[in-house]
Amino acid sequence: MKIAPPRRCCRLLASPSRCCAGWYTENYAASIAPALTYHFFISSAGEGRIASAARWDYAEAAAVIACDDQARKVYELAGDDSYMLAEFAAEIARQSGEQVEYVNLSPAEFASPLKGAGLPEGLAEMLADLDKGAAQGGLFDDSHSLSQLIGRATTALAERNQGDAGEISRKREISCSQASAGGRD
Repeated sequence: MKIAPPRRCCRLLASPSRCCAGWYTENYAASIAPALTYHFFISSAGEGRIASAARWDYAEAAAVIACDDQARKVYELAGDDSYMLAEFAAEIARQSGEQVEYVNLSPAEFASPLKGAGLPEGLAEMLADLDKGAAQGGLFDDSHSLSQLIGRATTALAERNQGDAGEISRKREISCSQASAGGRD
């Protein structure tokens, strides 16, 4: 399955006033729990840089566009800071205190465990294809147009994930200790 990167799709569909969001950091944050469980983070993005932003950054931009006179403007939005997924895995490890290794796979190898986890085949292949596009620079943008639009720096990766990795790690420790105690508090 071949699809264009998100910003390219937005540009093709742009109407007289359009906010074209890049990739949400939360798309990768959803993989924090499995990364902590298995101690590795898988992808097929290689060394591609990803300039994702938090959902709330994009929501703020949408509000600015809706409230201001933005007729005939198209914004291609992305986070201020970019990262490789190896750096994302290192941030999970740093915040959780657990080892998390980044494992780069071919798109076919990446789609396989996604399907095994219950994702429909088409969705698993689409995610693998998006990561392949990320490896080729499809999720990188250094224009800073999002931060210019919202009037502040976008939410940094470490700040966005702050608490997620530690919280998931603590919940897992609690579950394990409750299980070993026979479910008693």
